[in-house]
Amino acid sequence: MRPPPTTFLTRLTTASRRHYSPRAIAVPTSTAAASLPKLRLTDLPAPTSATCSCNPAEAAGEEIDRATPLAGTMPLHHSHVVIASGREDWSSRVELDAGVGEAVRKVKEACKRHGDPFAPVLVTAGSFPVGVGVGGGVGMAVFPSGLWVAGVQSGMVERVVRRWVLPSSASSSSSSTEELPLPEKIIGSTILICSHNSRDRRCGKYFPALKAEFLRVLDTLGVQDVRVEATSHLSGHKFAGNVVVYRDGWGVWYGRVGVEAVEGIVRETVVKGRVVRGLCRGVVGAELEEV
Repeated sequence: MRPPPTTFLTRLTTASRRHYSPRAIAVPTSTAAASLPKLRLTDLPAPTSATCSCNPAEAAGEEIDRATPLAGTMPLHHSHVVIASGREDWSSRVELDAGVGEAVRKVKEACKRHGDPFAPVLVTAGSFPVGVGVGGGVGMAVFPSGLWVAGVQSGMVERVVRRWVLPSSASSSSSSTEELPLPEKIIGSTILICSHNSRDRRCGKYFPALKAEFLRVLDTLGVQDVRVEATSHLSGHKFAGNVVVYRDGWGVWYGRVGVEAVEGIVRETVVKGRVVRGLCRGVVGAELEEV
């Protein structure tokens, strides 16, 4: 069963580690990710229970790219900020959304103004409940560090971004955390599924079936402390369904995820911390073991 909104948080007591995407870019020596955890590649296991092998998007006449290799198609990023909206669809351009658009724009502008070009920040909207945490302001989840920052008022967005989102080298000159909301740690794992139907119907078609199957499998296997949330455009709608698993300070991006792959992703990535080969678009905050 999905936990109540307040049970996935615990007060943060230690500073989060710095994480960099392992994709090949010219990173300065001082920021090289030499100590990133290494994730083991594994094959997708066959589901143990009967499950639908349907492909909702293709069944609706939408084309899925099954020829392009998925490796390396994850957008380069150091952090992923998900702005809480309590919804599962938004305007085609989420920056123009009547509900969450202003917050998305402000976070993007702050990241562009103060961020490190070697550590880009991805900003999306998500279905996290808007009421999680203190009242007023907007809530945002920060991955792969797994932080929840609630009550972010419009006038404090830049300071929050510099303190809790950007890498320490970019935020070292930021002002004091006085009067800023303190982040809490997100317990367990978070599964994000692209549901942005207004942007592209392929992910929109896959989302309901994938969400239902993730919730079913998690309940059947008795896996605790896992949230399943919607997110806006992750890039690569042609690779629907698009799924991201964040846990323990790292994340795995998957593409072409069908309902039949859900149990394998839960067993291998959510439970065991392994990466399913063939579906992986990239990892953040970690490296893949050489095989």
